[in-house]
Amino acid sequence: RLVRPGHIWSREEVLEWLIERAAQEPTLFGFDFSFAPPLVERGEYLPGEPCVPKTAREFWAYVDTCSNDEDLGAASFLETAHRRHFYFGIADGAKAGFVHHRRCEARFNALGGGKASSVYDAIGAAQVAKASFSGLWVHKEDHTEARILGALAKIAPSFLTLDGVSQAIQEIEWGSDLKVASARKAFERLETREVKITEGNAEIPYSFEMPKWWEMREGVTIPAIPIGKPKEGGQGYVPERNPYFKKFTTRTMRPVIDFDTCVKCNLCWISCPDSCFDVMPDATFDANMEACCGCGVCEAVCPVESCITMVNEAAFEDNASQWEMWRKDKAAYKTWLTAKIGDKQTTVRSHGFRFRGQYEQELTRDLDGGGVEITAGIPGENAAHKTV
Repeated sequence: RLVRPGHIWSREEVLEWLIERAAQEPTLFGFDFSFAPPLVERGEYLPGEPCVPKTAREFWAYVDTCSNDEDLGAASFLETAHRRHFYFGIADGAKAGFVHHRRCEARFNALGGGKASSVYDAIGAAQVAKASFSGLWVHKEDHTEARILGALAKIAPSFLTLDGVSQAIQEIEWGSDLKVASARKAFERLETREVKITEGNAEIPYSFEMPKWWEMREGVTIPAIPIGKPKEGGQGYVPERNPYFKKFTTRTMRPVIDFDTCVKCNLCWISCPDSCFDVMPDATFDANMEACCGCGVCEAVCPVESCITMVNEAAFEDNASQWEMWRKDKAAYKTWLTAKIGDKQTTVRSHGFRFRGQYEQELTRDLDGGGVEITAGIPGENAAHKTV
């Protein structure tokens, strides 16, 4: 679930929230990062840079001397000391010249699994590069890795024994008797308990009353969705929709409509693939937020500038009707609309089409560039032949 939707969290706020949450109940925290930039694929952590160590522990010490970031993000190291090795945006040129993939990521992409994030990508929501440098922290000499191994032996003794962990720590290059003692202490201190099936999030998003066997109809029948119904004495029209499948649950952006500039051309209503627009009594169209999946087609076909604007879902707290808000207080709605569509951060498209003809332009640009974006990720043995 989302905590404070729309709020931009700092790392300090996240830490405070985690500490507060953990004080209230037993809490399991997970972290998703690699422990350093790849070494094997390119032979060095930062190819071409003099005096850069080639072992993870020494490399962390090097990063530590170049960056004094309090949150372990190593942002100053990435952005000033060695910016040319990482992708920071369009100002740095073509992304392909900066972003490299490990073998597992390249394999994932080649099999059609999608575009795996690279640990050299330092921009956007993922910022995998910064997370990788945060992960380097475990290489500090505080016995983190030894204590983690000792805890794993306690959690999964059939997979990893404490004696095996102790022997492995003594044999590896960074091991010592003191670290063996740290692993054993972590093993002894760790407490576990069985999590019961009744524990967890008590929220039930949807519940259905299943029919009894004697209530089921004979044969296999699937009733069609009934015809829509008139609105406000026949002045408007509301199409019937599936009462169970709520498409808004996967939406990342939603249309915000300026009813004062609507020319009632019907294009949004006709083009919407999910029939999410209700015809209102004044012949304008209100997007039903229970049915809208946020594809952005309505914005693309609308002929009026800024009449329909896609805005990030994080900027909203409910699925209330925009038309009803506009009818109730037009001045207040205009203020609300101006604030929503004027926020540059929330109106940056996360997906979909921004204008008519965009797909054709992207296709032409990709063809001129050699077809990399079109052919990348095509699975199967004939992928090599499906190039331009």
